[in-house]
Amino acid sequence: LSSFEKIDSEYIFVISVDTPFFGQDEIQKLFDNLDSQYEIITAKNRDGVEPLISIYSRKLYPKIKEMVENNNHKLKQLFTSSQVREVYFDEVEPFLNLNYWHEYQKALIDSK
Repeated sequence: LSSFEKIDSEYIFVISVDTPFFGQDEIQKLFDNLDSQYEIITAKNRDGVEPLISIYSRKLYPKIKEMVENNNHKLKQLFTSSQVREVYFDEVEPFLNLNYWHEYQKALIDSK
């Protein structure tokens, strides 16, 4: 909600800070699937949908505002009540989450 209030853009791209391997090619794939009939363009892999790696349309602003006013912060509800295009990715590596120091260390080793 605050992003739409601060940024004067038709779309906002959201990415979780703990997915450092989701790179330029993957981001471009999402933008290549941008279509005005959808309110959300989201990444999906074999593990499911990634709501924190998505493009959100300004059309959602009233819906998001109402949800926040009702103290409802569940992205799942936003997804079920919106027009969503899921962009499938075969690879799971770009979606790896690094939440802990040991995960970061392992990722450094594995990337060599």
